[in-house]
This record gives sequence, C-alpha cells and structure tokens, in this order.
Amino acid sequence: MQIQADEQSKNSLGREPQKKKLTVYLGALAIVLALTVGGAFYYFHQQANRFESQCVSGEQMTLEIKSLLEEVKSLPGEADNETVKDWTDKLAVARTNMDKFCSDLKSAHPSSKYKQSCSNLYAAAEIERSILEAVAAVVKEPLSVDTADKIKAIDDKVQDLREQAASVEVGQTDFASSMDLTTLKDNLTAFVNTAKEAERRRQEEEARQAREREKQRLADIQTRLKNYNDSVMANTHDMEWLATGVTYTNDHRLELHGFFYNGTNNPVVRINNMTMSITLYKQGEVIYQRDNFYFRSTIDLYGAVAPGTKKFNDLYVTSDDVFPQDFDEFRIKTADMNWTYIR
Repeated sequence: MQIQADEQSKNSLGREPQKKKLTVYLGALAIVLALTVGGAFYYFHQQANRFESQCVSGEQMTLEIKSLLEEVKSLPGEADNETVKDWTDKLAVARTNMDKFCSDLKSAHPSSKYKQSCSNLYAAAEIERSILEAVAAVVKEPLSVDTADKIKAIDDKVQDLREQAASVEVGQTDFASSMDLTTLKDNLTAFVNTAKEAERRRQEEEARQAREREKQRLADIQTRLKNYNDSVMANTHDMEWLATGVTYTNDHRLELHGFFYNGTNNPVVRINNMTMSITLYKQGEVIYQRDNFYFRSTIDLYGAVAPGTKKFNDLYVTSDDVFPQDFDEFRIKTADMNWTYIR
C-alpha cells in the first residue's frame, strides 16, 4: 500500500508541470488572437478611414468642378478672350485632378463595407472625366458643325453620371449632389449662343471694314484718275482726249466716256485722227493692255472748243481681242492727234 501511494504521488507531481505549460500556451494563444483581431480591426478601420478621407477630398474636388462648369454660361464668345483662356486653364487643372482621382480609386483597397461604393464611385469619376474632356472640346470650337451633337452626348453622360453617383454611399459624402451636372446642357447652350452672337458681330464688323476698304479703294482710283487728268491738262499744249469712265459692252467693244481738252492757243472744231492706248487693271494688276487703237475718221466737235476748255465726247473701241469685264481701273492715253482749228 505504501508503494502504491508513492506511485500515485509521483504521477500527480508529473501532471502539474503539464497543466502549467498548457495554461501558458493557451494564454499566449489568446493574446495572439486578441492582437490579431485587434490588429485586423485597426487595419480595416484605418483602411475605412483612409478611403472616407479620400472620398471627402474627392467630393470637394467635384464640388469645385461643378462650380467651374456653372461659369461656362457667362463666358464671352470669343475664343481668344483672356477670360475664356483663364477658364480653359482652370478646366485643364480640373481634368488633371480628376485623372488623379480616377487613378487613386482604381488602385484603392477599401474595406468590404465600401468595396461596392468604391467601384461605383470609380465608374462615376470616369464618366465625369469624359464629360470634362467633351466640354473642353465644345469650348474650344463652339461653332463647330457638330456642336449640338456634342452637347447632346454630354447631356446623355450627365444622366449616366447622376445614376452612378446616386449609388455611392461613403460616410457623410454626397456625390449624388456634387456630381449633379444637370444644368450643364443649358449652360453650354448659352455659351454657344453667346459665341454665335460674337461671331455674328465679328462678321458684321469684318464686312463693314471690308466695305470701308473697298469704298476707300474706289475713292483712291477716282483720285488717281482726277490727278492724272488734271496733270495732263496743266502741262499739255495740244488737244487731248481724257477718260472719265469705261464701260464693258461685250467681249469685243468698250464704251469710253470722257472729254476733249484744248491745250492749244486756237479754237478747235474737229479731230481728224489720233491713236489711243488702253490699259485695264484689276486690284492694281494689269489685266489688259493695247497701244494701237486708231481713230481715222473725223470726229466733229459740233462747235469750236476754245483754248483751255473741255468738250465732253464719248467714244468707243472695238477689237478682235477679248476685253475683260471685271476691270476696276483704267488708264487711257492719246497720241498723234491731228485736229482742225480756226483763227
């Protein structure tokens, strides 16, 4: 009996260290599990916080973009206007920011709580990015023939954006509001109408200036003609025929309007013969020239032309040549004139 008691005592003493080891092991395991759970909770909590923070920044960015797009309705219509250039620069910055936001969302690893919202927000951001690109194209060329189609396509994307943004639920953010661009169609249309009005005014001003230039050009032609005739009359001692106008009759006939001027000291009653040269111009360029039109028939002046006076007398010339009809200036000179005078 003594021997059996000793053996039981030995077995009892052997189990005590094993219980202590098991207790320590279980305690350590509990600590590890607690740390793991706590770490995981902290990690996912931090992930959620980071994603929420990212979304808050994104919401602020989309609000700024929304405000920027509201300004388009008030832009001047001239593409080279400084206000338009400044606004376009701001839009370029907004597009860059949106590109980064899309990239960040694509590489984000949100908690399961926000996984679907992250995917929805990324899709919405991509739509808004394409809208910004399309808006830039409209503002750059508002008078393009396909502008109306572009605005309709933008409005279709705006509707898609509304639906996509409404499915985003992240903390206190409200992307359904910040990405609501329903006024964009009307704002772009207002800008395009302003651009059309600006273009109408520009064309009107351009046409007015063109009319003024043409008026001045024709006046300069008349001034040159008058100066030429005045110079001839001031310096000649012969009979002269000076042109005041030329009319195209057909390809082979021109009507010449003008007068005889008596630079001699005697009254002249008729012209016996003369030679004429004709040069026709268009926009300052010679388009026709001939030096040998001969007048061999007598031209009766129907009364004496006193020295220093004019006698209006229209003439005409014909030719086998084809006369141009779109001339705008002329120079006619006479030579070898023979006349009859009385003393």
